[in-house]
Amino acid sequence: MPVGNGARIAIAFAFLFALAILIAKPLQKVVLKEGRTIQDVKLFLLFLMFITGILFMALTFMPN
Repeated sequence: MPVGNGARIAIAFAFLFALAILIAKPLQKVVLKEGRTIQDVKLFLLFLMFITGILFMALTFMPN
């Protein structure tokens, strides 16, 4: 059963959200608890970007 566009959009959104947290300081203030820094979650965000990037590429370019 092929994966729909909704799944691809959700995976792409997770990737872009993790990237935005790494880049944008105002978004970091909204997402992170007070007293936390981006260094506390940076490794997890990079891992999330790696996994979602691979999933997106696999779901987009592999034949159904």
